Amino acid sequence: MLKKKDLKYFPQIPVVGLIFIYFITLSFCIPFWFLNNLRAVNRISSRPKISEKWFVALLLFIIITIIGSFINKMNSTLFSTLFAFSELSKFVVFFITLYLNLELKKRIEGLTEGHLQLNIVLMFFFNVFYVQYKINRIPTGKKKKTEAPGNDGE
Repeated sequence: MLKKKDLKYFPQIPVVGLIFIYFITLSFCIPFWFLNNLRAVNRISSRPKISEKWFVALLLFIIITIIGSFINKMNSTLFSTLFAFSELSKFVVFFITLYLNLELKKRIEGLTEGHLQLNIVLMFFFNVFYVQYKINRIPTGKKKKTEAPGNDGE
């Protein structure tokens, strides 16, 4: 079970804030989100480390995709090859994020000893937003104190 001290490694970002940052930064925040979470999992987990090379690859392909979209607006035949490569890079970005999400899923479920289950279908459709939502709800092992019903402190 994750301890309270281990939770400090996971970034607790509100999902609405992550969506806002995603659109403002044209998806550049996603590789950095993965980097932070991979580092957190690598610090806590005893399993083999997830390479940070995936972070670099994801960032590179996102840059290629964005440059390709701008080149598409130029409508030049000279840049058609680069544009085709940028279209291909969209699929590469999708599969890299899917792979990293599945790795995070395995590690997080292992660290929480099955108390936190991530749904693969929701991961597929909502990607990092769903994973962040679940990270924000990782159980710490301590229960909050609640007052008995009807006890108003009188």
